[in-house]
Amino acid sequence: MDASQRRAAAKRRQIIEAASELFFENGFAGSSMDAVVARAAVSKQTAYRYFPSKIDLLAAVLTSELDIASFFGGPATAPSTSDELRAALIGIARTVTDELLQPHRLALIRLAFGEAFRIPELRDTIRDALPGQFFGRMQALLTQLAETGLIRSENIATASRMYIGSIFSYVALDGFLRTEPLPPPTTADLENLVDAFLRSVEVRT
Repeated sequence: MDASQRRAAAKRRQIIEAASELFFENGFAGSSMDAVVARAAVSKQTAYRYFPSKIDLLAAVLTSELDIASFFGGPATAPSTSDELRAALIGIARTVTDELLQPHRLALIRLAFGEAFRIPELRDTIRDALPGQFFGRMQALLTQLAETGLIRSENIATASRMYIGSIFSYVALDGFLRTEPLPPPTTADLENLVDAFLRSVEVRT
């Protein structure tokens, strides 16, 4: 990354951080692009160059704070044995629940879903930023594993939903739908979850 690219990335980050602060303080509807421009100390032209609309800006805030790619541990070789697959799925479940049950992320999820009920245009943005990203990555992983013969599943999309839904039940039921969120699930609970899922996709031994 050259100097101009670093400056652009820093400016973009500056705008996202300002927007994030304002969304928490005033809600999405109560935060104008003018307020974001003032908080970020950038020109209106700069802000709109990076984010043509406030919805684009919220999507960037969600993607930045809820970094699905990092939950999967970045680029790595796909598991090639049942033990490797079990360890990988437990690791993903551990990371997702630990990260999404953090107070500031729970607050962001509550904010996003609350605004989505009032502003229909936000719904696809929020879906794509969180569960949609997770679903896409999980479906790609399971498709790859099915192609190598490590798992067998008649419906990869349904299998992906089973795994993701099980994990998100902790985030929803123990997190953003509770007045006082519970701690993340124990490793033993996540191991049981993963073992039940693996039985459903017929892992090659």
